[in-house]
Amino acid sequence: MRGSILLKALLLLVVCIVGIGFYRGWFVLSRQGGGAGDPKVEVNLTVDPEKAKEDVQALESKVREATD
Repeated sequence: MRGSILLKALLLLVVCIVGIGFYRGWFVLSRQGGGAGDPKVEVNLTVDPEKAKEDVQALESKVREATD
């Protein structure tokens, strides 16, 4: 019972991080192809770790200012 609650909490945390990541631009999905007569579609996931680092550093500085 306790393990399933922990698993659900972990899954919720991952879903929240992925959602925030798409919202903040850390992750971007794009597709190519699929034109007339072309049944193939490429789906690409682009990750921008620098953007994530910048957002985390900005959050850290705001928290430090608020706690001082």
